[in-house]
Amino acid sequence: MVRLLRAERPESPVALVVPAMGARARFYAPFARGLHRGGLHVAITDLRGQGESIPVARRGVAYGYREMVDDDFPAVVRAVSAAFPGSPVVPVGHSLGGQLALLSSATGLPGVHAVVLTAAGSVWPPSATDHLLQKITAAPVSRWHYTEALAGGRRLDHFRWVRHSDGMSAYITDWISGTLIMRQNGVEQHSTQQDPVGEGRPED
Repeated sequence: MVRLLRAERPESPVALVVPAMGARARFYAPFARGLHRGGLHVAITDLRGQGESIPVARRGVAYGYREMVDDDFPAVVRAVSAAFPGSPVVPVGHSLGGQLALLSSATGLPGVHAVVLTAAGSVWPPSATDHLLQKITAAPVSRWHYTEALAGGRRLDHFRWVRHSDGMSAYITDWISGTLIMRQNGVEQHSTQQDPVGEGRPED
């Protein structure tokens, strides 16, 4: 099942929110509403065996990365592209969801124009993130650190950020729009700067 929030502009990009392991799609409702307020179409899906997705995880039901990367994720992207024809799709993957989105998009999946990773390394995020991003050698990478200061002083962790994600959704909305505009103009974005304490944006 894929839940949809439609933006006012039919041609707006689609942020496809891909959950972490063990997290239901509905958990990301605050984050999805923030992306939607920013003017994006939003789609959210449950991973196989989670939330309302089938088959239900139980003894005797076996699946893994291959099934989700080769079968599930492309099917979701096709459904989202059909729902929003002409709109570029940008997966926004949290933790395992980010890894699945990255692996699937690396196969040249039609319709995917960029990928956003959120805490997709591990719960022990800077060194794990470094390790993951070192594997992305054929695409430009931009990094941004969402701090507690940027979240209004709220405590953040691997999951808690979702409840205090207004600042993150605003930044991601701007990043998606800016990245796609640069792509349309033939300009690639190569920033790898981090901004842990400043205004929350990579330096130019």
